[in-house]
Amino acid sequence: MVTDFRSLMQLFLSLLGTFMSLLYAAAFVAFFWGIVQYIFNTEDSKKRAEATNWMVWSVVALFVMVTLWGIVGLLSRTFGLTPNVIPQLGR
Repeated sequence: MVTDFRSLMQLFLSLLGTFMSLLYAAAFVAFFWGIVQYIFNTEDSKKRAEATNWMVWSVVALFVMVTLWGIVGLLSRTFGLTPNVIPQLGR
């Protein structure tokens, strides 16, 4: 239930966390799709170049998402919001 600004921001960050988890998964799938396409298209240099683009852009997307989550984590700790909205490994 949203009663004030802090609860609104916690709701927003929890929804953003769910959405970002889906984006992480999509970027990993895109990276592995590029690997599979690179391996299976050994003779076609055009398809290998496309596969390389898939891999490069998925790594760029992952880097940007991790960087943004670092900023979100910094802001959530700065304003005293719930720290468990950031996806973490090992939980």
